[in-house]
Amino acid sequence: MLGVLIAAMTLVGLCVVVAQIVVPLVAELAGDGQRGKAVGTVMTGLLLGILLARTVSGVVASLLGWRAVFVVAACFTGILAIVVRTRLPDERVRPHIAYRDILRSMVAIARAHPELRRSAALGALGFGSFSVFWTTIAFRLSGAPFHYADSAIGLLGLVGAAGALCASVAGRLADRGHAHTGRVGAASAIGVAFAVLYVGRNSIVVVIIGCSCSTSACRGSRC
Repeated sequence: MLGVLIAAMTLVGLCVVVAQIVVPLVAELAGDGQRGKAVGTVMTGLLLGILLARTVSGVVASLLGWRAVFVVAACFTGILAIVVRTRLPDERVRPHIAYRDILRSMVAIARAHPELRRSAALGALGFGSFSVFWTTIAFRLSGAPFHYADSAIGLLGLVGAAGALCASVAGRLADRGHAHTGRVGAASAIGVAFAVLYVGRNSIVVVIIGCSCSTSACRGSRC
């Protein structure tokens, strides 16, 4: 069983990289002055998929069992692959660059652009905060004092989905030259949200408020 799990997770890892490819592709296709808005829209879609998948998986697990969640996800992934293949524009011819040379160029770019380093660091920390919260919240809500079922825990994804819309707003701010202000505000909001979650960790109302605030801020930090 462990071998099957490792093989399945490897396949999943190969597939989920599409999110890291689509975002720079959209940035390239979008025109000047529209790039932030376009990236924000895509990030909103990505986040909505992550969060609403929790709600859907909670319902499916309650009705059909946890194994059915993976079957449904595999079917939707196959359908999405077909849609993406038919709808995306054809890739233009590019010069061949060795992968090791691409990695070297990233180091050179990071050295030459300090704003890029700050943005990348904040985005990484923001996504780390997002992952920490959503990875552990299910264990928290399933234990004392809540004891919620899978379907109830999945509903929290709806709260986070509302905060996902802030990615589009952050993208528009970036187009208007306010990216730095937006990132500082997002970083501050993340700190406040986690402080609120810690203080009110035994109150579902406070958890919902902290969830919405932290999700909004984490999405803003990545745009």
